[in-house]
Amino acid sequence: GTLRGVIDHLDYIAALGVTTIWLTPIFTTSSYHGYDTVDFLEIDPRFGTKADLAELVQGAHARGLRILLDFVANHSSDQFAPFQEALHDRDSIYRQWYSFGPQYDHGYRCFFTAASMPQFNHDNPGARAYLLDAARYWLREFAIDGYRLDYAAGPSHDFWSAFGRACKEVNPDCWLFGEVTRGSDWLRTYSGRLDGCLDFSFVRHIRQLCVPDAATEALGGFVAFLERTQRFFPASYTRLAFIDNHDMNRLLWSVGGDQTLLRMAAGLLLAFGSSPILYYGTEVGLGQPRGKGHYREEARHPMLWGNAQDRELLAWFRKQITFRRAHPALAYGAVTTHLLDDESGLWLAERIWENDAVLVAVNNGLQTQR
Repeated sequence: GTLRGVIDHLDYIAALGVTTIWLTPIFTTSSYHGYDTVDFLEIDPRFGTKADLAELVQGAHARGLRILLDFVANHSSDQFAPFQEALHDRDSIYRQWYSFGPQYDHGYRCFFTAASMPQFNHDNPGARAYLLDAARYWLREFAIDGYRLDYAAGPSHDFWSAFGRACKEVNPDCWLFGEVTRGSDWLRTYSGRLDGCLDFSFVRHIRQLCVPDAATEALGGFVAFLERTQRFFPASYTRLAFIDNHDMNRLLWSVGGDQTLLRMAAGLLLAFGSSPILYYGTEVGLGQPRGKGHYREEARHPMLWGNAQDRELLAWFRKQITFRRAHPALAYGAVTTHLLDDESGLWLAERIWENDAVLVAVNNGLQTQR
């Protein structure tokens, strides 16, 4: 898609009931996916212009929506001008922005084994200053509302502390959340540095519960996970829950097109996810023709519009999102179990927050139960 395309569909997004739009990378890049930045201060022409971004932010804010950009601080593209100079000139001031040496397979440290993604030396003052200045630029000049931070486990905690301070200086209310695929112990170490992290443990439990080929967990395991994490994390720390994203097979494909299982997974997400993320197209039945390949392109097909959308499924999602937003207990309330029967697949839970209480009944069994 493009920035103009998002602008044209802001009313659709607002009507869905969501509060925030997270855009995958829009900066100039040398790949189709954008996670290898060539220039942190420019927008890739494929997606539009800075004027388009300004219009998008203005239109989103007018509808009560926030805009988050994907920011890759761990590494750059190998076509990034400072890296090219560092690669060809050992005396360049940019040489210390990266880590060079014979101990690295490509002669320099990379994001895993990708030679096209050289990793920054985040302890270098010049590299750090550049990244922080770039982050401040989009907050200051375009009034974006924050960042999703790709591969946040790469840079040090010290870097993220400095990054957080720099962003909050521009906009104290900006929102920063990291992509950290590790467990709860590690996620909690980002508290006080970032506002939260993506909750990969949640999606793993959901898939172990709902996806037939991966169904290794009973309801009791999911309940135990929720009870454990609600005690483990401080209230100020947000765990962003999801059931699919751009790096994994879509849930609808994973469950063989079974919308009952999709609705169960999405229902659990909206009833028990700390801060739910809905991947574009999930709400209208967007699937994929085959499992994701090396480049994960199968999970990134174009959005469905018009008659291609499953209108019944869309109406269901709108109803569920509206219900969640009307009941703060589903966002903040502790989970209390009144009944749990793994044999029949029945769970009755309650969430209470101040004067709001919601009773949630889950049936993971093979038949209707009363």
